[in-house]
Amino acid sequence: MVTPPERLAALRRVPAFSGLDDSALAGLGVCLRWREFGAGQALYRQGEPGDSLAIVASGALLVTVALQHGGQYDLAYVTAGGIVGEMVCFDPAPRSATVKAVEPTVIAELSRDGLTGLRGGAPKVYAAVMKAVLQVVGSRLRQMNHRIDHEQNGRTDEPDIDRPTLDAISMDRPGMDRPTQDRLSVSRLTVDRSSLDRPSVAQPVASKKRDGFRGLVDKLLGTR
Repeated sequence: MVTPPERLAALRRVPAFSGLDDSALAGLGVCLRWREFGAGQALYRQGEPGDSLAIVASGALLVTVALQHGGQYDLAYVTAGGIVGEMVCFDPAPRSATVKAVEPTVIAELSRDGLTGLRGGAPKVYAAVMKAVLQVVGSRLRQMNHRIDHEQNGRTDEPDIDRPTLDAISMDRPGMDRPTQDRLSVSRLTVDRSSLDRPSVAQPVASKKRDGFRGLVDKLLGTR
């Protein structure tokens, strides 16, 4: 059970919430659903319907995408203060990735309806949430551009995933399940090497997403 002080402390780990006072954070906390997951449990699965984003209060998550020709790609390692499932703020499409806990993890979940309620009832909190989401989207786009450049330049080593450093993913993290320890104990997280020998299928998708996100950001910032 997450206590009120622990909830406030967890929300303060989100950089975009640094400008909110305790009252505003408490108001946000009321809109959140707090959930606990054991190592290896899935929060979201690729292809399933989605209507919420999750703020990591404690623990760690691994975000993976199933590749078209088999295998999976590790997209991001998300720790306390990070956000996953952010695209539901803009698009109610099925989940684009699978998210699993790699150790005992607590999240705070915000639904689309909850976000809509904040927009009308607590605009300052809504703006902070959207700022946090846009920061995540920007990070994901930079990472996608890096991967595309990596493939186009004919590199055969694996590009870095979005994570602090592999030093943070030590083998002795308490509660981390053994299969995940085995996968994360290598010098780089794995990518399907055969995909690097084929024309990238990510490029047209990335280009389309960049255009869509650019228009979305313009709309949110009032520049379009």
